[in-house]
Amino acid sequence: MLIKKIESKRDLVFVRDSLNNLRNYYDNFNDWFDKKVLSGHRFVFVAYDKENFAGCLILKKDENEKKICTLFVREENRFDHIGGDFLQIAYDTLQTEKLAISISDEVKEEFFNSRNFNFVCEKEKQSAYKENVTEYFGYIRFHENYPLIQFMKRYWKGKWHIAVLVKENVKELEKKLGKKAIKTPAGSIFF
Repeated sequence: MLIKKIESKRDLVFVRDSLNNLRNYYDNFNDWFDKKVLSGHRFVFVAYDKENFAGCLILKKDENEKKICTLFVREENRFDHIGGDFLQIAYDTLQTEKLAISISDEVKEEFFNSRNFNFVCEKEKQSAYKENVTEYFGYIRFHENYPLIQFMKRYWKGKWHIAVLVKENVKELEKKLGKKAIKTPAGSIFF
């Protein structure tokens, strides 16, 4: 799985065209995308499964607001840990413990019933983005040890290991322990 930050207009148009199903959930999706995303006012990350589009993360970060605008993973890639990787990117980019997001009534079950997302609903509004559809506004609680947990799940299945997650003095610890660190978005891991 490869996740890339997307910035060129050509690549952003590809992303917009790949998000066809979101048009069903949000009126004026193309207008919003063209005005806000194509203009360079959002951070865009795309996940690829081999060479195929697997998902997209769009973030807003300015002096007034930090939030997840779009978090989409294709159905056939939903068990590939892409959502968690996107949350780590959002956490690193936005630098906030509470990742603000709004969720449409039409997809709420995926977020409300998933322990991985830890969605906390603060308010709901009828017809916020689409007529007669409720939008839930809140945030995703995200913990900085998520990458360590996912790393352990992916690569050390069925084995018990002691791991130490550090963010500073990695070179010094490598010398003391006589081991190389494995780098993750949250810090370095020693086994």
